[in-house]
Amino acid sequence: MHFFYPIHIPSLNSSYNFKEFTCEHYKAFLKIILNNNDDIYQLFVDELIADLCRDEIDVTKLNVFDKFIIMTEIRATNISPIIEFNMSPTEKEVKKYSIDLNECLNVARSYDIKHKFDITIDGKLKVKGTLPRKLIMKDWFDVGLNSITEISFNRKKIDLEKLNDTQKAEAISQLPSIILPKILEFINDQVKAMKKDYLIELPSGDDGNELQEIYISPVDGTIPSIIRLLYNYDLKDVYVGQLALMSEYKIPDTFINKSTPAELSLYYNLIQQEAARRQADQNKQSESSPMPTPPQGIE
Repeated sequence: MHFFYPIHIPSLNSSYNFKEFTCEHYKAFLKIILNNNDDIYQLFVDELIADLCRDEIDVTKLNVFDKFIIMTEIRATNISPIIEFNMSPTEKEVKKYSIDLNECLNVARSYDIKHKFDITIDGKLKVKGTLPRKLIMKDWFDVGLNSITEISFNRKKIDLEKLNDTQKAEAISQLPSIILPKILEFINDQVKAMKKDYLIELPSGDDGNELQEIYISPVDGTIPSIIRLLYNYDLKDVYVGQLALMSEYKIPDTFINKSTPAELSLYYNLIQQEAARRQADQNKQSESSPMPTPPQGIE
């Protein structure tokens, strides 16, 4: 048996159980982030969600907001709910900022957004869809391509979820010009709902003295950028720390890879505490055992 935990997925209005996000997953994701390829990044996030979800789930039906919630929950549970930033306005000054991901999740879940739309024109043409299902949109046609799920005309239905991207694009390009503006109107309504409250505050400016309120949107790229921010870390430091555990403390790499980053942080803290305790004991012993006084006549 392995530990798992629930994540409530907004558009499905249901909780799904997820397995642990391990150090092996983390190192792979850091490499994906460093690679800076949008297509690979989106594919990795989808595969990661499918891999970690213990229940049967169709990732292709999750929208961008669902993926944001899932990835933030995974980060908070398996790495830490607190993210700390160090800003250096001057060479001698260091300012610390922190983000509480549980507060971010509470804000995101408070947004009163709709996940689906249903457009009817003249009682004959019906277009159904959702918030965009891709994390990164290239243009507004791409928004429609990744939002529309079904087209019906005179009771003849086309299920776009069964078509490839080329077939989808061909079907969507034949829709009346009035459809896309209505989809954009739906999207803009959800953007307004997400403007209800900012998600996080981040330092801005060269000196980092001011905090900028950050809002999210399903189409402007803020969601994939924030996910990158939540997970990003110096990959070199990850390897240096893990090599120290393997070489100095003889912890097997298989054990490390199967541990979560949160567990690895705990190991580091316990090792540091034990080292500090031993140093304190040695200092005490030195203080309680002073050098003996030499016999008289010996200088």
